[in-house]
Amino acid sequence: MFLLENFMIAVASLKSNKVRTFLTMLGIIIGISAVITIMTLGEIGKSNISKQFEGVGANKVGIYLNWTSNSVKKDFLTDSDINKIRNVFKNEITYMSPVLMGDMGKAVKKKESGDVIMMGVNPDYKALEKVNVIKGRFLNQSDLDKRRSVSVIDKKLALKLFKRVNVVGETLKVESTNLKQSFTIIGIYEKKPQLFDSIFSKSTSVYIPIVFSNNDNEYDQLQLQISKDSETNLMSKKIIKFIARIKGKENLYIAETAKNQIELINNILGTISTGISIVAGISLLVGGIGIMNIMLVSVTERTKEIGIRKALGASRSDIVLQFLTESMIISAIGGIMGVFIGLSISNIIAILLKASPVVPVWIVLIAVSFSAMVGIGFGIYPANKAAELDPIEALRYD
Repeated sequence: MFLLENFMIAVASLKSNKVRTFLTMLGIIIGISAVITIMTLGEIGKSNISKQFEGVGANKVGIYLNWTSNSVKKDFLTDSDINKIRNVFKNEITYMSPVLMGDMGKAVKKKESGDVIMMGVNPDYKALEKVNVIKGRFLNQSDLDKRRSVSVIDKKLALKLFKRVNVVGETLKVESTNLKQSFTIIGIYEKKPQLFDSIFSKSTSVYIPIVFSNNDNEYDQLQLQISKDSETNLMSKKIIKFIARIKGKENLYIAETAKNQIELINNILGTISTGISIVAGISLLVGGIGIMNIMLVSVTERTKEIGIRKALGASRSDIVLQFLTESMIISAIGGIMGVFIGLSISNIIAILLKASPVVPVWIVLIAVSFSAMVGIGFGIYPANKAAELDPIEALRYD
């Protein structure tokens, strides 16, 4: 009953100064909402990036020429090298495709145009990258053997240039610094929306036979998928050692696994969000100072009330509890409002970025706990000051 009475007195006191109470809460609201927004966006980023990598496959490996190893033309992988790799690791490699990323160009159709990147690949690339072909087909071995001038384009590019999706059989004209060529469209693929696409994705990939994009049949990049029965990191090291042996040069190629990329990105996002959250958390301390300041003012304004309560038998702990209750109410309400605002902002941003919203419970609990600590920590001094007032002097206070 005594606790309820203290609570009612605290609420009545805060309601009598609504504007001042709200302004005091503002520091807590801003601090908590900033921390929640940043940390939640970090979790949304990590969650969605992990899902994107899982869609491609955690056992995917990229083999890249190490340009810091003073590499020369003969260090590039050839069709013969790739066949050797495939034969030696035929039980461990499920799919494999060399990749040649060409210059950025423009696909042109009358007055319409779209930015494109020409990607030279082989038929295995469809399975490697989970390319979702919705019309026509992907590249096949016959396209490579006969060096056909064919292409597989994105649904969005088809709609932009031709105003329809099914454009199989149409001609795609591409202009770039090193290329001015026409391709027969044999397939349309649809790419799933990914995080930050709306910000960074300015161009679309057009897939063409790798032999058509590379007359020398030499490659500096190889994408492959390790079978589920094999350990990805171990196999990638074995493949790198095998390439070094057939090329007669150590450290010539490096391997990057999807799993390592996920961990790297998650670590970067975690570090960034934590660092910014610490900065944002400073506003919580500012909010705590605001609470302490306003409680000290409240003690001064209510000196006579404190004197009356002490004269009627209120103990030191009763007075401390009364003012701590007020401090905690301010902090709790500010914390709850900050959590709601922070989650709302972060998830609205996630929806705009076409990412899956996330509500990380552990972040909410940490933020609310920290808010409560601020309320208690910065309320103790004013509460003690109120409790130490001499009742006679307090009653004389005007």
